[in-house]
Amino acid sequence: MSSQSAARFTKITSKELLCLEEELAFFFNAKDPERIQYHYIAALKALENDALCQEVRKREILENLAQAYAEVAHQTSLAFDPAKAAELEYALISAQRQQASFESMAEIMRDLYAVVYGTRSLHLEKAALLRTFLYLYKIRLINAEEGLLESDVSLLKVIDKASKTELSCGSSDE
Repeated sequence: MSSQSAARFTKITSKELLCLEEELAFFFNAKDPERIQYHYIAALKALENDALCQEVRKREILENLAQAYAEVAHQTSLAFDPAKAAELEYALISAQRQQASFESMAEIMRDLYAVVYGTRSLHLEKAALLRTFLYLYKIRLINAEEGLLESDVSLLKVIDKASKTELSCGSSDE
């Protein structure tokens, strides 16, 4: 694992990128995404807290992610196991830090959507692929020195919209 290539999420100071993150944060159509973001950001801070031993770091990350997913479940009509969703989100973050392949990360995202929506469908698979690309592209922008270009922002928004459309279709498939 090359720590130089792992995104340092907490280094984000660009107001533009923070606003974009808020726009792109989907959180499964939750009514109050800020309550979810609070726990998710706490998980990222724990991830990047080098003062914590690995075991404590993982426990704090999982606890915060489970709280974020419990909030998703509370704010939506989705019935799922927040702890299982948190484990998959942790696996996704860990895979990114270890420079896993796109395919490996997309598989984790597909599993996450299957847990949250309680089903698998072609629409959910498409949404997972789009979301994986969006996630990786956003990380590339976080690591870039030149900052966000308007074309980057436009592309991220188009991918986000397509992913949301597929999710809404996939969650209604039975």
